[in-house]
Amino acid sequence: MPTGFTPSVQRYQVEYEDYPGLVITAIGASMGMLERLAKMPKPVMDPTKDIQNNPTYDFFASRIVEWTMQHPPVDSFGTDHNDMHCPTCGLLEDEPLPPTSHHMRCLDSTLVMKLLKGWMTAVSGVTAPKEKSMSSGDATTLGAQMLRLGEIQNQSPLPMPKFS
Repeated sequence: MPTGFTPSVQRYQVEYEDYPGLVITAIGASMGMLERLAKMPKPVMDPTKDIQNNPTYDFFASRIVEWTMQHPPVDSFGTDHNDMHCPTCGLLEDEPLPPTSHHMRCLDSTLVMKLLKGWMTAVSGVTAPKEKSMSSGDATTLGAQMLRLGEIQNQSPLPMPKFS
């Protein structure tokens, strides 16, 4: 019979003031996972890059338990304009969007980065930096790793998540 402590999976509920009605329920990540995420090269973290086959978005999607995201307006560029299904995922506008990296490809990359940053803020327990304030050698604790990760991403203003 084990006598040690086995930690439970930590769940976080993140709401975004900038996106009324959006709620993400996600799980945390191990220190090792966060270290690997923080060490990913900058091009992988670049919100202008395609989400497909991006380990950052795959990782983030793997942490989401559920969310209240609906499919955005369908971009019908280059498709049959009578077919209102998304050419990327096959869903219709306003249908519930599954929280997968494949379905995240239907969202604006800047939005996905803001969602990722909100989750990182919740997991780290610290407010993301508004400007660079650490040297690259300071990433030794969870909070420092999250700050470092925020540094290497775009510097757009963050939505302020509410935690419950």
